[in-house]
Amino acid sequence: MTHTLKRTWLFSLGLVLVASPMAQAQVSYTVNADGTTATITGYSGTGGTLIIPPTTNTLSLTSIGDQAFLNCSLLTSVTIPVGVTNIGTEAFVSCSGLTSVTIPYGVTNIGTGAFEGCSSLTAANIPNSVTNIGTNAFEFCALTNVTIPGSVATIRYGAFSYCNSLTNVTISNGVISIGISAFYNCPRLASVTIPGSVTSIGGGAFQSCPNLACVTIPGSVTNIGNYAFASCYSLANVTISNGVPGIGWGAFQSCTNLACLTIPASVTNIGDYAFQSCANLASVLFTSNAPAADSTVFISDPTATAYYLSGTTGWSNTFAGRPAVLWNPQIQTGCAGFGLQTNHFGFNITGPTNFAVVVQACTNLAGGVWTPIQTNTLTNGCFYFCEPALTNRFGRFYRFVTQ
Repeated sequence: MTHTLKRTWLFSLGLVLVASPMAQAQVSYTVNADGTTATITGYSGTGGTLIIPPTTNTLSLTSIGDQAFLNCSLLTSVTIPVGVTNIGTEAFVSCSGLTSVTIPYGVTNIGTGAFEGCSSLTAANIPNSVTNIGTNAFEFCALTNVTIPGSVATIRYGAFSYCNSLTNVTISNGVISIGISAFYNCPRLASVTIPGSVTSIGGGAFQSCPNLACVTIPGSVTNIGNYAFASCYSLANVTISNGVPGIGWGAFQSCTNLACLTIPASVTNIGDYAFQSCANLASVLFTSNAPAADSTVFISDPTATAYYLSGTTGWSNTFAGRPAVLWNPQIQTGCAGFGLQTNHFGFNITGPTNFAVVVQACTNLAGGVWTPIQTNTLTNGCFYFCEPALTNRFGRFYRFVTQ
């Protein structure tokens, strides 16, 4: 008869860590399969500041295990050591007293719900070694500024949703996808940078961010998801770059501060209810042929008018249930007010009623920089632009563009 001895390498040992000045912290851990590294699995300390050492009993710590610090509400600060590559699922979930965490370069994974419910967490650096930020990883945190490094390919579902203090988000070049509800319901978010590497903005990605005032969507984006920017009540400046092929259902629904918009030539489809209840939307300029759209696109938008350019096709006197008008503003060079007048230079601009144009000026037509001078609304189809004549100003050129 042969007897086989089975040995299980499972330890629960105490580590002396820095907690508060008067206390020692205790963690438990398991030895990983390689026999030389370890994963933290639990914590029984008294809270305060925790600096985790990189090694214990000759074992190198490489992972913070799933739910290792679950509900450790007395922890206020955590420093994770160099050598750790993984922060597991719900590793620090509901650590409501945690205000800061230091994540070292070398961490590649921040797991699902890793810091979810850390309602006091205002500071968390994300190093550019991280390749995955899991679903709901920082949901309900108190972060104020977030920079997503380019090493992260996808910002996953709800990763920063319900971050009530978040004001600024920088998404670095290299990020490909902004997931569904990634920044859903961040009420103080005022600024977001979306780089040219992003190809997809998921459904509800920025929905219910009422302080978000402006956004530029790069031409690399092939999908603006359903309700991606819905209920962003302060959103007044939206730039959709040429290259974007379509706009999803309800993408800008209830953006009540949006007054004018330019749709690039690349857009061939606008989803149902895309601009529903944008009560102040007055002008939408289409730069190419009429895209596919139904009568719900501008529903409940009482003043919206679609403008189209000469030479484009598919237009009639209405578009998606709203009036459609040829956009043909002109500078009136033959009227009495044109040119240098007493102490000013001016001219009349005529065109579609209530359409907004921006007058720009430069001093060098060969590669000069055009500077916005004034935004004008063509009330009753006309506006007189003027600026003071200055004796030291020569070779001044003007043009106007859509807002």
